[in-house]
Parts: sequence; C-alpha cells; structure tokens
Amino acid sequence: MTLVGNQILFALLQFGAAPIAQNRILDDAEIKIVWTPNMQKLTFRKGQTIYRIGDRTTSVYFLVSGRVGLFAPTDLSNPYLHIDEHEVFGENSLFEEQLRSAKAVCLNDCEVLEIAKRDIIPMLETTDPLIKVLVKTLIARQNDTEKTLACQRRPVAA
Repeated sequence: MTLVGNQILFALLQFGAAPIAQNRILDDAEIKIVWTPNMQKLTFRKGQTIYRIGDRTTSVYFLVSGRVGLFAPTDLSNPYLHIDEHEVFGENSLFEEQLRSAKAVCLNDCEVLEIAKRDIIPMLETTDPLIKVLVKTLIARQNDTEKTLACQRRPVAA
C-alpha cells in the first residue's frame, strides 16, 4: 500500500479472478487503498475486541483482511452483523458525538486500517453537497435499523 499526500483514495479495480461473494458490497471489484500518513494499520488476533459498547467514537475502520462480528448489547454471544474484507465499519457515529452502540470483535485474524474521524470529516465537509446528504442519510438509516435489530435480539434463556 502506498502513501499519497493527505487524501484517501478508494479506487475500484476490475477483479480478474474468481468473483467476490454476492453479499459483498463491491460486487466483482477489488479495492486498492491509498491512505494518509495519519492512518494506522492495525493487526488483531481472533477473539480480540476492536471497540466496545460505550467507547467514544474517534475512528472509522476499513477491514483489509479477516472477518469482524458486531455484537448488540442484548446478545454478546452472537453477532448481529458480519463485516467482511474491504468493508468499512464503525461509521455510525461519524457525524454525531455518540458512544459506540455495538462491540466489534475479530472472528479470525484481521488486518484493519484505522481512519481518524478528524481526518474524514473535513473530506466529507468539502465534498459535493448531495454526496454529503447521501452519506448522512445512509448512516442515519443504518443506525435506526441497527437499533431495531438490537431491540429484537434477546438472549435465549437456557
């Protein structure tokens, strides 16, 4: 991976080998990441926690390799969402000062790029206004959906 100025560039490249699984966001594409010097490349082992419920939101994460599970406060034994390679997570509190509402745990060994919130906000603030509204809308809808899911999932009594 290469350092380029102070911009984050997510470039979609045609994927020439086997197609990516259909539930992946990028659909037949591979992401090449170019990151700022402020980003940190982190390595986690299976079972390690990336963030906990109640943590302050200071970063967004890009999963380079591995798989991460997001766990709701009502069920810390089964993830309500799986994050796969080349997906972003931890973006729920990007525009608002909220505490983390889920726990992110590595389901296998993972390599993650940590992108500081302070680096993303200026990029979003200077982007096309329609894109800014789109991102805010998608995050708000996702937050609503995750809250609904978290309320519906209750631990099963043994």
